[in-house]
Amino acid sequence: VADRADASVNIYNLGTLDRISVREIAEKVVRAHGEKARIEFTGGSQGWAGDVPQLLLSIDRASGLG
Repeated sequence: VADRADASVNIYNLGTLDRISVREIAEKVVRAHGEKARIEFTGGSQGWAGDVPQLLLSIDRASGLG
């Protein structure tokens, strides 16, 4: 992406075409860092006020670069 960008400052959403939960991301971090990392949920069963339970950002701009 950086090699094909056309401006001195570029902002892109990077991700996949699939949704992923915060739990899944956290589990990947724990696997990557071993026992040094642990998952702690502090927002209760529904998160906190204003929390977004699912988010899917458009990666069209980054995908357009190839």
